[in-house]
Amino acid sequence: YPAMSFADSPALESQPTNWRREDDPQYADDPEFQHFTTDLSDRLFSLTSNITALNREVAKLGTKRETERVRERVL
Repeated sequence: YPAMSFADSPALESQPTNWRREDDPQYADDPEFQHFTTDLSDRLFSLTSNITALNREVAKLGTKRETERVRERVL
């Protein structure tokens, strides 16, 4: 493959994003791969949900909505 550069990024961004690796027939029938991708997806969803919740709590710090409970959740 040719080397990619930062200048190539607009072309990459215009690529369709609806293709998933699991759609590749090479991997579709591999149960271990399916388990791995499902587990990884679940963990990423959980992580992003927790980050969102933490950001909501951090935003309360230094405001009238800051409470002892908020400080406990953040720390």
